[in-house]
Amino acid sequence: MSPFSPPTATPPRDLAALLRVIEAGLLCGPRQAREIASAIRSLGAWLHTGLDRLPTDPAALRRHLAKLHSERVGVSPARFANVKSLLNRALALAGVKPANRPIAEALSPSWARLFLKLREEPYIRSSLSPFARFCSALAIEPNAISDKITAHYLEHLEQYSLRRPATTHQTVCRAWEQARSRIAGWPEIAVTVPFYGATYTRPLTAFPASFQADLDSYLGRLGCEDVSDLLDPAAPVRPLKQSSIKT
Repeated sequence: MSPFSPPTATPPRDLAALLRVIEAGLLCGPRQAREIASAIRSLGAWLHTGLDRLPTDPAALRRHLAKLHSERVGVSPARFANVKSLLNRALALAGVKPANRPIAEALSPSWARLFLKLREEPYIRSSLSPFARFCSALAIEPNAISDKITAHYLEHLEQYSLRRPATTHQTVCRAWEQARSRIAGWPEIAVTVPFYGATYTRPLTAFPASFQADLDSYLGRLGCEDVSDLLDPAAPVRPLKQSSIKT
């Protein structure tokens, strides 16, 4: 048995209390305690907030962390990631668990039978395992999965996880679709694989008139709108369709 164990009292409710427990040496060895303590203090300094005003609730901490960036706080990306990892470790050691967290310790019989089909698919199995335990805790059967259920799982991740909820949600949906297409006997229920990439465009009118004119001329050349363009060495071998030009 490990010489360290979570305190029997209620887990610390704020980072100041968490820091006191860590420094008391109740949860881990001296070296790790120093590293975790440094990480907790770093987060407080980055947020310019007293540790007693920062709750240990994972959802609240995740919102705080989302406001920060390594460059903004003047540290390397590796140090920033390490602070987050150490904080996550501290919460786990201290037994911080939101009330009624809907995650089962074991799969329900229906999910367990389904997972027998994933013996030769370790990636799909590991990707879907937390989701399957989430569904097991809520008595959601595999044949009842839908976009509504995966969205509910995303809400759960956003509330309880310090890691990247959107990425986990996307991985679960992708793994489910991989299983559906490759595993015999998998429920024939499609789920939408979300896209969370950050993209943006500016309207053409935001660019100079000279650029707009050059663009019109270029697009016209792609379609060989002017007969003289047929002998233009820069013209395409074949005129492009308007749908291709628009794209």
